This record gives sequence, C-alpha cells and structure tokens, in this order.
Amino acid sequence: MVHTASDEIDAAKTAAPAVFNPSSLGDLTGLDVLVVDDIAGSGDTAERTAELARAAGAAKVRTAIWVVNAENWRRAQPPEQAVTYIGQRVEGWVIFPWECP
Repeated sequence: MVHTASDEIDAAKTAAPAVFNPSSLGDLTGLDVLVVDDIAGSGDTAERTAELARAAGAAKVRTAIWVVNAENWRRAQPPEQAVTYIGQRVEGWVIFPWECP
C-alpha cells in the first residue's frame, strides 16, 4: 500500500492510500498482526492497512512506524494515541541515509 506517487523528495500524494493487491493479504483470522511502516505523514496508510488486517480477521492489530512526520499528521488522534509504537517523531520531510547520493 502506498500513499505517495513516487519516492522523490516532496513527492505528490495520491488522494488515498492505494492497494495494489488486496487479495495478497490472505486470511488473518485469529492472528495478532503488526503493521510496520518506515515513515508516516498523514497516518492514512497505516490506518488503512490496519483496517484491511481487521477485515481479514486479525484478532489484534498493532502499528509500528519508524518515523512520524508530525508536520503532516492529519488524523483526529495525535500520533502517540493512533500508533502503537513510534521510533521517532519529527517535524518536516525525512531523508534516510540510503537515499543520499
């Protein structure tokens, strides 16, 4: 699932997180699921992925995000309430070391 049109800095966002192959999720009935994302801006992708896991039957769904860009967060709950595990909270765009030339 993606929410950006490309991997470029300040890439355009799609209107909503896009699911490429929802059937690949499979049957999660009774399982504990951890949704992991490297970075979250709006929080939409992690929330939509968690919803898909619940719809697939997951008994418990938790979220872990390495970096939350709080400047772009737009969910009703603050990141600390909406995400189970947060590695770091930042204000602004993040460039990971492996993205540098």
